[in-house]
Amino acid sequence: MSLWFSGSAVVPALTKEWNLSAGAASWLTLSVQLGFVAGTLLSALGNLPDIVSSRHLFTLTAIAGAIVNAAFALFAHDAALGIPLRFLTGMFLAGVYPPAMKILATWFRHGRGMALGVLVGALTLGKAAPYLVNGIGSADWRHDVLFVSLLAVAGGLIVLVFVGDGPYALPAARFDWKQVGRVFRSRGVRLANMGYLGHMWELYAMWTWIPFMIRASLSLRKSDPALAEVASFLVIGCGAAGCVIAGLIADRVGRTIVTSWAMAISGSCCLVIGLLPRHGADDSNVSGVSVDHCFDQIDSALRRRGGLALCVYDSGAGAAVRGDRYAAVARAARSRQDCARQKVNEAGVRSPTVREGNLRISPLLTRGLLTH
Repeated sequence: MSLWFSGSAVVPALTKEWNLSAGAASWLTLSVQLGFVAGTLLSALGNLPDIVSSRHLFTLTAIAGAIVNAAFALFAHDAALGIPLRFLTGMFLAGVYPPAMKILATWFRHGRGMALGVLVGALTLGKAAPYLVNGIGSADWRHDVLFVSLLAVAGGLIVLVFVGDGPYALPAARFDWKQVGRVFRSRGVRLANMGYLGHMWELYAMWTWIPFMIRASLSLRKSDPALAEVASFLVIGCGAAGCVIAGLIADRVGRTIVTSWAMAISGSCCLVIGLLPRHGADDSNVSGVSVDHCFDQIDSALRRRGGLALCVYDSGAGAAVRGDRYAAVARAARSRQDCARQKVNEAGVRSPTVREGNLRISPLLTRGLLTH
């Protein structure tokens, strides 16, 4: 499952190399989820888990996913090819996780909570692995993605060689559309599915966003970028311990109770994190990247329409810089931050703003509004 976030983990490098927009970067992650859904439906409709041995299906799809992931590293040079390759990666992963659950179920009649906890914990560690590879691996993102593909191949071969079906194998079952209606008519199953949907929404949002949050936070402190990658691995990967512990407790006190408490605590954490105070929001902590972006907006506005661009700090103070004064101001400033502060001190203009790091960027025109 390390293939899942292999693309998302290298988004900062892709953003620079491919000049990715925020939307394209999001699609690199979303496409994997969509591919997984499509692959799961195709697998169910084709009844693949009952036609093909679970071990063989696991190995074949793990290696196929690794090949597609390697193609992403070797041949993708823009989002136009990268996004379809990430979709295919997710589609092949649909042949890894469900068969693994089926194999596990054949080995345990009792104590399945602990067994499932170990399996889901392994999944969690796998999904966190690309960030660890980024932190301690090569500076070239393509090498890191290729290494993740090797991990997937190794995992597939381990299952093929060392894992077999257990003594409690279940009889083959055909896909039946009627069961879909029965699932929604059953209150218990319906509630469980809705709860799982909400949990997955929250979980994957956290898994996707926490690396960006950690990178942004540590960049303000001028920390080593590798530290952010390792921290992302630890935050995501620590869920593996929670899976095993929860599984052990569930076998003793009941799965429903443990699941309900776990989702309530996890959801509360997601709500609370948005209320935590921000640090480094004052004008003394303006990052060079944010200032550069502000200057890019100013240059763009002046170059395209000869108008007025506005750069506004979090404090609300702003500075208007006209085209005939911008060059002189920039040359006179000792640094990019000093230049930005000088503009802020020149005027106190307020306007609707668009947030961008520690700065809020709001391009305006003397001849109408410039769309950001």
